[in-house]
Amino acid sequence: LEIREIKGSRRTKQIAVPRQVSMFLLKEINQLTLVQIGALLGNRDHTTIMYGIDKINSELKNDNFKLKKEISIIKETILDK
Repeated sequence: LEIREIKGSRRTKQIAVPRQVSMFLLKEINQLTLVQIGALLGNRDHTTIMYGIDKINSELKNDNFKLKKEISIIKETILDK
């Protein structure tokens, strides 16, 4: 996906899940506030960011192994730079 898609308004599953993962990682790695994350991702409301992070946390708690692996790979890539 391109940055403009992550920041855009489309809500298809192909875009929404990566956008929620972005929210989750911005909170977890960068320790940004919900408002800061919202500003970065297309001026979204903090409650939208909270929902996205909660959605990813829920998937991880429900043992979504594919998502866990993908997030792990992304985190490794980010933290190794």
